Amino acid sequence: MEWVYVAGVGLNAFGYMRFIKMLGPLDNTPTLNGIKNASAIGGLIAVAIGFAVFQWWVPIVGLVLAPVVVGLVLSATPLATFPQIAIGIGLILSIVGLAAA
Repeated sequence: MEWVYVAGVGLNAFGYMRFIKMLGPLDNTPTLNGIKNASAIGGLIAVAIGFAVFQWWVPIVGLVLAPVVVGLVLSATPLATFPQIAIGIGLILSIVGLAAA
């Protein structure tokens, strides 16, 4: 289940980075801030728990290498234009990967 966790963390990080790029200076609504904060806090919690559950290299690969690979693979898909979906799927996969470990 390590790879489900790595894919989840990678999708969440990819979605967060893409979401931040899409926001403009006037996009300061509570809904968009909630999505941004849920992604950041959920991702940090998943990585912190990942260090306790998995070997040390799994959270690091999920946080550093997986967003790059996910970005290369999913750059031409609808997930690149709707990063909220990538954030949601990433958080769900992270939770499933942690729960199954």
